Amino acid sequence: MAARGDVVGVVAAKLNAIKFVRATGNIPENINFAIRPALCGISSITAWCRIRFPTPRLN
Repeated sequence: MAARGDVVGVVAAKLNAIKFVRATGNIPENINFAIRPALCGISSITAWCRIRFPTPRLN
């Protein structure tokens, strides 16, 4: 997680290289993907997971 609260690295799945080779005839190399930063901030993740935090009181 970055200093601003952005998630900078989450692994959720791994490419099945054998299936990829069988389907395409190519050996997969350096397969990466990215999503918009607005979708991977901590507030987006906590909202999606329905995690609630107390709201700070401002004087």
